[in-house]
Amino acid sequence: MKEFPLGPYTRIGRHPSQDVQVLDRLVSKEHCIIEYKNGHYVMTDLTSRNGTLVNNRVVDRPVILSNGDNITLGSTQLVYIAQPTEEVALSRVTIDPQEPLSPMRSAVVTSGVDFKPEYEISDLGVLRGDYEKLRLAFMLNQEVALEVNLNRLLKKINEVLFRAFQIDRSIIFLIDGYTKELLPKNIKTAEGEDDSENIRVSHTILEKVLREKTAILSSDAMYDDRFVDSHSVIMQGIRSTMTVPLLSSEDKVLGVIHMDSHVATNVFTERDLQIIQGFSRQAALAIENSLLLENIRQQELARIQYERLLSPAVVEKIVNGKVDIQKGGELRRVT
Repeated sequence: MKEFPLGPYTRIGRHPSQDVQVLDRLVSKEHCIIEYKNGHYVMTDLTSRNGTLVNNRVVDRPVILSNGDNITLGSTQLVYIAQPTEEVALSRVTIDPQEPLSPMRSAVVTSGVDFKPEYEISDLGVLRGDYEKLRLAFMLNQEVALEVNLNRLLKKINEVLFRAFQIDRSIIFLIDGYTKELLPKNIKTAEGEDDSENIRVSHTILEKVLREKTAILSSDAMYDDRFVDSHSVIMQGIRSTMTVPLLSSEDKVLGVIHMDSHVATNVFTERDLQIIQGFSRQAALAIENSLLLENIRQQELARIQYERLLSPAVVEKIVNGKVDIQKGGELRRVT
């Protein structure tokens, strides 16, 4: 039995170019796809010659897969096995919509001062700490630059952030391309944290970061008057937070990285914020590239579907958004 991990966009068919190649003469070269949408894996048949079945039902429209679903492609049987751990973890994260936005002063951001030369630093421990964080940031930049799978990319970002900073939780939010809603996409918690506890992230903090495209650092969030009305900060006993925007190459907000600690105050410094701001820019560019690649794949999928029915010229206009196709039609008498 073979196992095939699913990415955000998985192509299945007989052709070697497919992400999952099925060597079955009854399977079309480009048979179907499985996409990750809004927290679910969705299967779509690509008008294959012999069709696709899920639990013995013909797939004539996109189908949300559930754990244990039996998928039939030609004479080949597949079983969808869900990996619920990450999805369950993400379902614990909510943005508190009831929090009033209290008057805020400008966010604490980096001063822009570069790291001092080694000879100007008398504390060797500080020097070593700065070096270690820069080393980890550089290592993460290398890993991010080589990763195009969005899920793995976000996971790597959080893993290295935990190695670089003393944090209890790190959550990466991305703005949904269709709904424009800010959604949690990856979360990592420290060992010993309660995995069943619901995580309420401050709307106050996130809204300010998104609106002003600026990073926020709070050494003691419970006593920071910028978040004095923030229910989630107070109830969860959060002592320190660091939140930075993910900005694209065109300075568009793609999402937010939010880290917090409820163990101690003054966990984060402005030097930490300077490091994470530099890294977040690199991470955002990698995320942007991953989303661009997925968009190209979506266009490729649309082209494959329409080429079987329409002329190449019309297909090109549809793929480029120059022509909009909608469901419906009417009967007309023609000669």
